[in-house]
Amino acid sequence: MLERHLPLPWGRLILYPSETQYALGCHPLDRAALRLLDAAKGRSGKPYLMLIPDLAALPRFVKLDARLAAEVAKLTEQHWPGPLTLVLPAQPWLPVELTAGSGTVGVRVSSDPVAASIARAWGGVVSTSANRSGQPPAEQGEEAARQWGELVDLAWIDTPRHAPPSTVAAWRGTGWQVLRQGAVQVQDDADQN
Repeated sequence: MLERHLPLPWGRLILYPSETQYALGCHPLDRAALRLLDAAKGRSGKPYLMLIPDLAALPRFVKLDARLAAEVAKLTEQHWPGPLTLVLPAQPWLPVELTAGSGTVGVRVSSDPVAASIARAWGGVVSTSANRSGQPPAEQGEEAARQWGELVDLAWIDTPRHAPPSTVAAWRGTGWQVLRQGAVQVQDDADQN
């Protein structure tokens, strides 16, 4: 029911729990909020990942051919919803503030009920750890809310989060490259050569 009553704070940030940690986010097409997020976290030139409502939403944000769709289906059947982020070819209309000009976008379907509800309500939501660049992520919602204060328009405070980060796997045209081994185990195709 959260989806029916979720306002969209355009140009502002939200704080919410995910299955791995507390996250800061905004609508993935909100360039002003993405720039605010860069400034607040003290990072620039790095792409953000986004949570999407479900696998059916993938073509809105990702360029898929038949082979890539089949490879994605193999991984997501086992690990979505859950802490597996896939870095895939981005649709060309996605904001450069989201992709950092990389031509790719990180996507995940969250298993956390709050994060999943936000993704369904907005059609997708940016998800980045609720910490300043180089600092450890906040494990307590209250701690994260205090740290981000006035920059956050909406905050969901839930139980502490201290799970391993999501696994990040990037499609390289012929196979998967694991960029970060995290909560789920994924085979790096480069290891098989």
